[in-house]
Amino acid sequence: MKKGISFLLILFGAVLTMAASSFKDFSVIDFDNAFKISELTGKKVVVMFTSDDCYYCKKFEDETLTNTGIIEWLKTSFIFTQITSSNIKTAKYNGKTYTYSQLFGAFGVRGTPTFAFFSKTEYFGTVSGFMDATNFMNILKYLQYYEKNKEVTMADFIKSKTEVPLTKKILSLTQQDIDLLLKIDPNVKIYAPGLDKYTNVVAESSEQAEKLENYLIFIKK
Repeated sequence: MKKGISFLLILFGAVLTMAASSFKDFSVIDFDNAFKISELTGKKVVVMFTSDDCYYCKKFEDETLTNTGIIEWLKTSFIFTQITSSNIKTAKYNGKTYTYSQLFGAFGVRGTPTFAFFSKTEYFGTVSGFMDATNFMNILKYLQYYEKNKEVTMADFIKSKTEVPLTKKILSLTQQDIDLLLKIDPNVKIYAPGLDKYTNVVAESSEQAEKLENYLIFIKK
């Protein structure tokens, strides 16, 4: 496994805002499906290597993943998935098939939680240990910023306090691809009034899509 970006994490005290939404409402439960969604949408992937008896994994779920800003960013710009070594599933990565247990070794996971970050074409690296909302948000925003600013290190990005806003995106997909997203991504819904703007929605037409406030919208080609 090639070495990715070295993340320099600067510790801050995070003020957490509790949200009614649960990360389980939008997290993808299958490693392969996470990358299928990334391929279709361009969203980045966050894989959380976890274990059933991991205290800091539960702390991350209860504290960081309940932060309103984190939920908004994950739903809009990322695919979040968790895997455990006890799961008997297999996954494909870089042309090879792994058991979930073997994935822990492939990515050098020595303890949980460990987080691996990807785009659909690039492996960025891993971060081990509990992260509060501030540190985790720094990484999410940096990865978004890094797309067009690859020369900027994470340390410089944090120091600069650069604002990285969520932006609206409308994607034209085949009906087959839309049907697949509706099947495997719990955060993709056919548009209906009452859905929050961080839900990825399927619109009836480009005209409707332009009027919607949702950040990620799919229309049929």
